[in-house]
Amino acid sequence: MIIEKDVLEKLYKKELKTDEEIANIYNVTGNAIMYWRRKFGIKTSTARERIKYKAKGLLDIVNVSRDEFLKLYNEMGKVKIARLFGCSKRLIGDKLKELGITPLSKTERILIRCPDEFTQEQKDVIYGSLLGDGNITKTGKNSRYKETHCLDQKEYLEWKHGVLKPFSNEIKPKDTEMPSGFISRCFDFKTCFHPLFNDFHTLFYPKGKKELPDDFEFRLNGLILAIWYMDDGHLDGFEKKGYITIASSFTETEVQRVIGHLNTLGLDVTYGHYDNDTKGINIIRIHNTDKFFEMTGKHIVECMKYKVPLRLGGIEKKTVNPQSVDEWFVHLRKHDFMFPSLNSKVTQAEIKGLINSEVIVKNNELFCDSSSGGKLCKSIFRNFYLSSKKGSLAPLEVFKEDDKLKKSLEVCLKYNGKITESLIRTNICNQGGVNNFKPVLAKHIYNTWCPPSGSILDPCSGWGGRLCGFMASTAGSYTGIDVEAESVKNLKKLYEKMEPFFPNKTFESYCVDFTKFETDKRFDLVFTSPPYFDAEVYGNSPEQSCVKFNTYNKWRDGFLKGLIDKSWDYLKAGGRVILNVPDNGKHSIAEDVRKFLEIEIEQKIVMNGRYGQTKRFEWLLISKQKI
Repeated sequence: MIIEKDVLEKLYKKELKTDEEIANIYNVTGNAIMYWRRKFGIKTSTARERIKYKAKGLLDIVNVSRDEFLKLYNEMGKVKIARLFGCSKRLIGDKLKELGITPLSKTERILIRCPDEFTQEQKDVIYGSLLGDGNITKTGKNSRYKETHCLDQKEYLEWKHGVLKPFSNEIKPKDTEMPSGFISRCFDFKTCFHPLFNDFHTLFYPKGKKELPDDFEFRLNGLILAIWYMDDGHLDGFEKKGYITIASSFTETEVQRVIGHLNTLGLDVTYGHYDNDTKGINIIRIHNTDKFFEMTGKHIVECMKYKVPLRLGGIEKKTVNPQSVDEWFVHLRKHDFMFPSLNSKVTQAEIKGLINSEVIVKNNELFCDSSSGGKLCKSIFRNFYLSSKKGSLAPLEVFKEDDKLKKSLEVCLKYNGKITESLIRTNICNQGGVNNFKPVLAKHIYNTWCPPSGSILDPCSGWGGRLCGFMASTAGSYTGIDVEAESVKNLKKLYEKMEPFFPNKTFESYCVDFTKFETDKRFDLVFTSPPYFDAEVYGNSPEQSCVKFNTYNKWRDGFLKGLIDKSWDYLKAGGRVILNVPDNGKHSIAEDVRKFLEIEIEQKIVMNGRYGQTKRFEWLLISKQKI
């Protein structure tokens, strides 16, 4: 996310936008905006404060005129106006009564806001898009249009979004797994539900499934054909093959009908078919390219002209050179941070690696070279990239700094000979990000110290590394506790993602400070990696231990000792407490753990050095068995 302090302050304090509304602008979560506000020292505004603020061009709600309020209401509705002014929905309802404005349903407001009919351009764009990538859904009496495009065609989607205003809702990111298993970074937008879309639903979905409309031959024009081509056509290898193609999901019979009509227009069209793992794809091959672009050329959007032959005014398709720092930098600044996404094939490889990888144990030293499971966790725990070591920038902050991002790209190229999304993420995390507990190491600990089908309690569950390891272990149940609501929500997502591979596992999670957690259950193993006091910044919760206890001595006595005592209380007879703590640092956490807990076994977790750095280690302190 790229946002400056003055911009964020203007949006939040002057324009009175909520965290969620700002998040929608930048395609991130509300938690991310809250994180940046706190980083910049922009204090949270109370409802009372927000009502009192007077921003440039935006009057206090008390003084808003009836016409202004009516316009806001028709455009936004009660909920969004309440967010805008930082007040309750009920207060907005009272304001409507005060001004004599009759409350309307969402549909009624849409009908007021939107025109009574489409422009001819809007009709043609919708029709052409429905031949291609668009679709119409109907709920109740009205229908709406929806379309998704990949990252490379986001500008094209934005063009369509603009054409369909004021019916268009906002564009949102949406990663999509293709039939091949490839994860495509996509964006989509939906229009509002409106009766004007019903005619298109009737035309294209008379029986509930998309069909070639009966009026196709009558309706087809240059713009409609251009839209269909920009959606589903390509020019790859044109100079060699001598024709362009349009891939279609319509049936062979319907495609033959299309071909018949296009041939009446002199386009010299033939049929083709491409087999895949499903039903296959029907192909429309257009041989008279000069005639085709004579019909469609003036309608091709500038960003899509790479689909036009160079001799007819087309442009080269832009790709990012994997060995060019400058090209990658421009690409990233245009498209923002790329969170990891795993397709089915990579997910299965992660699971296989997690199952098959083992930890090497030598003289009470643990060596875990496998990172299997880590990608799975990071693909779900996006808040991982908002965390940092004390005094360092979080990965998303590193990404924001031009000089630091360029340095990361240079390091990728220096040590790997190329630049990729994955390498970029790894390197910016190395500049100040934190580590997730390795799932393979967690699996080893569970299999070693927890009886088969036994129960595990994790007081500080973090970003899912220990849950991930549990799923591949012989243990039977896992209870995770964390103060960060986003992390607890993501724990559930991770469990649901892995559960099909590891059935018959029991999982539950709670968003609470562990020292306040209460349960009647008793566990075979309590294992966690507690916060290292204030060495790392994990999130925004006021329940974070270093926030509640702002000096080490207070933290040691108020949190660390409380965690250990409660962990011991929740053990079954024969159970153990295991803590992963640092070897050294500003504070003597390991020594204090040894004072609060009777340790039977001490093991060293040997950490991998990065780019030639000396290897270090952390402690795995294992208590005696509870009698």
